[in-house]
Amino acid sequence: RVRNRGLPFRAGVSMLTGHAAPAAKRGAPSLARLVRESPAIFTGLRLRDGAVILKVERRGKVEQVRLCDWDAMDADRDCLEFRVPLDAIPPTSWARAEELIAMMARPARRSGAGRSAGRRS
Repeated sequence: RVRNRGLPFRAGVSMLTGHAAPAAKRGAPSLARLVRESPAIFTGLRLRDGAVILKVERRGKVEQVRLCDWDAMDADRDCLEFRVPLDAIPPTSWARAEELIAMMARPARRSGAGRSAGRRS
């Protein structure tokens, strides 16, 4: 029996809107690479209008992103881009975008020096 252990999708809430952008041009990881390497849990829900709601969960926090151009996105080559007019952003949108980026961020690589100190080959 399969059960969704994550938090449910939330209806009727404001969310960020994501668009496809060429990852190589931006220097950012592709969406597929981000999903593989991020410690966050990603879940998608396709809507009748063709948009996809991407739910990102990490450490008990959840954020949803509406992907309007999902059919045009190449997950192996494109990254997510958020485009919002600066004069239309409520101050909380910046905080939500920063929180989402922190949730999706890959953990920093740990230096091997501490683990091998004092060990002889």
